[in-house]
Amino acid sequence: MNRNNPQYYDYLNVPVGLCLYSLQNKKTNQVRIFLYLKSVSSNGYLQKNNLVFQSAANQLKICSKTLRTHLKWLIDQGWLIPDTVANSFRIIGFYSLTEKLGFTSTTGALLYKDKILRYKSFAVAAVIAYQLERIRVRQWQTKAGLKKGSPNLSGLPSYSSMPHSYLAKTLKLSKTTACKYRKLTVENEFLTCEKSFEYMGFACKHFKTLKEYYSDNPESLRKMGKQIYRQLPDKVESKVYLRTKINIKPVCQKNRLGKNPNLF
Repeated sequence: MNRNNPQYYDYLNVPVGLCLYSLQNKKTNQVRIFLYLKSVSSNGYLQKNNLVFQSAANQLKICSKTLRTHLKWLIDQGWLIPDTVANSFRIIGFYSLTEKLGFTSTTGALLYKDKILRYKSFAVAAVIAYQLERIRVRQWQTKAGLKKGSPNLSGLPSYSSMPHSYLAKTLKLSKTTACKYRKLTVENEFLTCEKSFEYMGFACKHFKTLKEYYSDNPESLRKMGKQIYRQLPDKVESKVYLRTKINIKPVCQKNRLGKNPNLF
C-alpha cells in the first residue's frame, strides 16, 4: 500500500478559496459533484461509465437530470475534460483550479469523503475556520506589539467570534442567508455556537432607561434574572481542520503578483 498515493487517504484537502468561490457564486452543488468524482477517480481520470454516474446521483441524493446539468457546467468550465478516444474524463487538479480561479491562499480544509454529501455546510465551516485563524493571528500580532495594518488582516473584528454581518460580508450574501447557512452548518455538526453575554452592572428596574440612553446597539440589551446583560456575538468554533497545501504555493504567489485574485 502506497501512502503517497492520494487514493489511500479518506479525505480531500480542499482549497479554502474553492469553498468561498462555491458559496459566493452559488455553485456548491457543482463543486460537490466535482469533489465526489475526484474522490472516486483513479489518478485524476474517470471512465464514462453509467454505473459511476448513477452511483454519484445516489450518493449525492440528486436526480440524473440534475447531475447531467451540473456535469455540463463542469465540462464547459474546463474542470472536467472529456477524452473521446479513451472514453474517459480527466478531472483537473487543485493546482489548475487555483490557477483558473485566482486563489491566493495556500490554506486547505480536510473534507472526509463520507461528508461530501454535506459539502455546503463544510464549505461554510471551512471559511469560518480560516477567518477565525486570521483573527487569532491579528490578536497575536497585537499582543506581540507588531506593526498593525497588514492588508491581509484589515477589517477583521477584534474578538474571536463570527458575527452574521461579517460572515455575510465575507460570503457576499445577505445577512439572512448567512444566518441560514450558519444554522445549517451547526445542524450538520461542522460548527458549534455558544451564546455570549456581558454583565452591564444594572438591575432590571433600570432596563427602560438604559435602553433609551445606551448608544451602542440598545437592541442587544437583555434581561436575565434580575440583572441586565448585553448580548455579544456568538462564540464560534469550527470542527473543520485546516492544513497548508504546499503544492499550490507557486501558483498562489503568482496570483498575488497578478493583482487580480479571488478574496482568498
